[in-house]
Amino acid sequence: MQSTSVLATIGIVRQLIFGVYHTGQLWQGGRDPRTTTPVLYLPTVAGGLVSTITLSACGRPDWGVPLFGVGVLSRLAIESVLMHRLYSVELPPPLRPTLGIQLAPPTVGCAAYSSVLRASAGCRAHPTKLRQCCSAIAHSKRP
Repeated sequence: MQSTSVLATIGIVRQLIFGVYHTGQLWQGGRDPRTTTPVLYLPTVAGGLVSTITLSACGRPDWGVPLFGVGVLSRLAIESVLMHRLYSVELPPPLRPTLGIQLAPPTVGCAAYSSVLRASAGCRAHPTKLRQCCSAIAHSKRP
């Protein structure tokens, strides 16, 4: 096994443990609404999508597909909580720059989807599906 594959495996496993741990804390309740910011996307959404790209680069796009699902479904789940918070409680000025994190999931999601397609069936084989996916992600709910 190459050293890059070993490092990728270690990173992905640690990311999964970290994401499960922090998402589990969210599900336990008792969270102060003022601490709900777009930073919540990072453990599961960013981790899942970047892991998909990593696995595709290591030659295992089939292993990246479930992590792509984790990233997309996590975004959908967290989006409703985040939108409720942004519409109900004012975001303090020091935390407003974190809103830029909301722009990353559509872009990284399209890159992850493209990397899985390119590695498995070739990007030219599914240009319509790629366009539809990127369009759907880009036009999802925004504040």
